[in-house]
Amino acid sequence: MDNEPWLGEFKEAATNGRTRLMFDIGANYGNWSDWGRCSFAKVVAVDCDKRAYAATKMRFEEAVDAGNVTVLYNAVSSEPGITTVYRRPSPEQTSLLQVHPIGGTGQADAPVESVEFVEAVTLDCLAAKYGEPDFIKVDVEGAEAMVLAGATAECFRRCRWLIEIHDRGPAVGRHLERLGYHDCRIMRHPMPDAHPQHYWVYLEAK
Repeated sequence: MDNEPWLGEFKEAATNGRTRLMFDIGANYGNWSDWGRCSFAKVVAVDCDKRAYAATKMRFEEAVDAGNVTVLYNAVSSEPGITTVYRRPSPEQTSLLQVHPIGGTGQADAPVESVEFVEAVTLDCLAAKYGEPDFIKVDVEGAEAMVLAGATAECFRRCRWLIEIHDRGPAVGRHLERLGYHDCRIMRHPMPDAHPQHYWVYLEAK
């Protein structure tokens, strides 16, 4: 089920070019991966919430067996190793951040249910193992800059990106400039009660 229909224009743009490999970082229950497996030859879906990982792996059992979807239980961060994950009641808000940034303007922060320790990988690690991505979707509940910090390989200067941003725009922008991106398309969250700094940025391959 597509629970973000307002992002349709970005899905169309993301398939305008090479469609060999997609990274779905913060896959949650796999809605973007489900779209991606019909649009890309291979999808690598990664999530740090064990509940989401288990549900996504089951959802794509046949595709995993066929080899065109890989589902990983990992955090994606600035460097590899064991990292702390703050699990919340909904996997949609589990994060590498102890305080979820959507609470920054008075919205209630979802409580942390438990602290878990999960193996982290970087985008560099994923590219070295699975190949150079053509499109990367990032939805990691405020840890966007941490994900981008782990992207230093040359291939990340040539792919398309869709990044959901939760009040971390300046830090994300600095990493994108480091990678050589200067132009982007921005869409703010359309819901009337959304955090004012909750939006998506889309970047074309250079």
